[in-house]
Parts: sequence; structure tokens; C-alpha cells
Amino acid sequence: MDVKDVLTYGAGLVFVLGPLLVIVERLKSNRSPGARTIQFLCVMMTLPAILILSLTGVISGETAGTLLGALIGYILSGVGDYRPGQSNTGAGGGPGNSAEGI
Repeated sequence: MDVKDVLTYGAGLVFVLGPLLVIVERLKSNRSPGARTIQFLCVMMTLPAILILSLTGVISGETAGTLLGALIGYILSGVGDYRPGQSNTGAGGGPGNSAEGI
């Protein structure tokens, strides 16, 4: 088993177990998932998928770089609009606009 296999299996575990742990935590705390939680879950599932597809040769390095750049842009797009304690679901509510954290 080489490093590529270890990274692929590790990314697969994050892809499956990460969202499950977040959902279990939300259910235990009796809170519904907010926009930030959904954004976090999307990243938690997309990043390992890109890694696995890149390591197995399904997508090229250039494509993986483009996807990672788009993912980082998505993550950082709502950082400036985040206002803890306020509901930002009105006009201009984008993917990162929510008062609820992760």
C-alpha cells in the first residue's frame, strides 16, 4: 500500500464520516442545519472527491487546480457578509449568508 492509496482511503473516510458526524451533532443538539452548515458539508464532501478523482487519474492536475480554486472562491465569497447574531436571509442572501455557524 503506497501513499496514494492511504490518501485515497483517508479522503474516502472523510467523505463518508464527516457529514455523518455533523448531522449527528445537529440532531443531538436539536438544531436545524443553517446555511453555514450546508456550506461546510458541501466543502467536506467536495474536497475529498476532488482529491480522490485527482489521485486516481480520473481528472488531470489542471482540472483539479481549477476545481480547488473554485471551491476556495466559494468558501471565501460569503466571509465579508457574515454577521453573527443577525439573520441575513433577506435581499442578497447568498451561499454564505446566515446567522448560524457550523
